Amino acid sequence: MKTSDIIFSSFQIAGFKRSMSLVSRKWFGAILVFGMAAHALQAAETVASAEPFGTWRATVKNPSGHGVAFALKISTAAAVSVGAPPGAVSLSGELVNDADRLVSSGGWLDGQTLTLRYDFYDAVLTAKIDGDQLQGSFARQWEKQTLTRELHATRNVPEKSTGAGVVDLTGDWVLKVGEGAKQRLWRAAFRTTHGLASGTIIPVSGDWGSMNGGWTKEGALTLNRFDGINSRLLELSLQPDGTLSGFVDLGLFDPTRKVVAQRMTEANR
Repeated sequence: MKTSDIIFSSFQIAGFKRSMSLVSRKWFGAILVFGMAAHALQAAETVASAEPFGTWRATVKNPSGHGVAFALKISTAAAVSVGAPPGAVSLSGELVNDADRLVSSGGWLDGQTLTLRYDFYDAVLTAKIDGDQLQGSFARQWEKQTLTRELHATRNVPEKSTGAGVVDLTGDWVLKVGEGAKQRLWRAAFRTTHGLASGTIIPVSGDWGSMNGGWTKEGALTLNRFDGINSRLLELSLQPDGTLSGFVDLGLFDPTRKVVAQRMTEANR
């Protein structure tokens, strides 16, 4: 082979290598850009599916199996929450019961996991957000043990009246709670309008604070309160004689108690 042929072949090989190098770089660049775009899209989808802010309609499950309803309002925190993992979004969570609101002492969103701390009750709410659904638990210390309640929430939707045409129960009532020797007399105040209800229950120990609820599909009045400590449910149905009959769930491990209610009059005041 001539020297000139060898030199020409060397140039050909070098040119081929340069061409392949350019092609490889182009493919590498395209793959890199595609990977970054896919990662960004996935991150955006994760953020969208874990959007926490707004009002959620939540329930916690008592040991009895009954669900207690409340509102959970999540908003931006004024400062970085102590204990938040690096990169987590700090936020604030309120437990809402009619006019009563309990604000978390700290909180954050880490990926799709929501954490709200209520240090004054040694309690924490932990849940995973998936679109308009939130599923998790609320745990707190109670008598040297951990009391954990299952929690579920749906992003806020307009309340629908299921009590159209139901008699107005607004006013003061006397409640007979329990049976036999353990029966006690409590008071209650209800406000019902447009299928929604609010009010409070007043045992001898003092009122339970604001409660809210409405009417079930079966026509029963419900009042709920979950404030991190108390998880209480009152459910009553109107009887033909004008009294109310149902139960109260105090939220712990004792059984539900039978309740019969009469409107307060001068005779039973």
